[in-house]
Amino acid sequence: MTKRGNFNCMPRKYKKVSKCLPKLENLIYEVNLIPADFQMQSLQFLTERGLTVADALQGCLKYTPQEFQEHIEFVSGFDKISDRTDEATRNFYVRKMAAAYIEYYEMRASMLMLVRRVEVERAFPNSSYDWSNFPLVLRSVVIRDADGMLQDQGLASLFGKFDDDRLRSCKACRRIFWAKKLNSETCGNKKCADDLGNKKRLHEAKVLREKQNNHFKSRIQK
Repeated sequence: MTKRGNFNCMPRKYKKVSKCLPKLENLIYEVNLIPADFQMQSLQFLTERGLTVADALQGCLKYTPQEFQEHIEFVSGFDKISDRTDEATRNFYVRKMAAAYIEYYEMRASMLMLVRRVEVERAFPNSSYDWSNFPLVLRSVVIRDADGMLQDQGLASLFGKFDDDRLRSCKACRRIFWAKKLNSETCGNKKCADDLGNKKRLHEAKVLREKQNNHFKSRIQK
């Protein structure tokens, strides 16, 4: 007989914990720097309409969160320049920051599209909306490595190395997260878990009230 407090009898799907790949974990962190419902501006779209790279970049970053702006400045090295930096060097780092923005823009779009597609697949497992008939088209983030070979350093470079069903959006805050457990519905933030729990309880109470009202009406009609 199983002793009280012994959790070995729990179903495997609740017990098993899955670790996220470090690179994927980093991509998830970067994607969450900007809310999922925020509409980012396309830098390439603005430059094609005559704006300079610097002006287009300023317009794209204007309404983004401060944390994201600091991240783009850091990865591009722009945070190292000062008022004494000459114009040529400043322009060089502006172009690097623009490249970092474009890379982030494409990577974020790919991540959100993939998560939404997987969530649809999970919600409608028997749907004809399958991958063979409706493939998902994503943009690649391609660089040339130290050996001169082209490499994809975006999300596509990780395909086949992780369980895509673990990649989800939080049902409370919509942030992307890695589901360490198969029954995870929120990103792990206590507030999100509490908010979702309250939402479920309110929904259950509403369903119960409607059921009771319908039962009461049916009795009156008799």
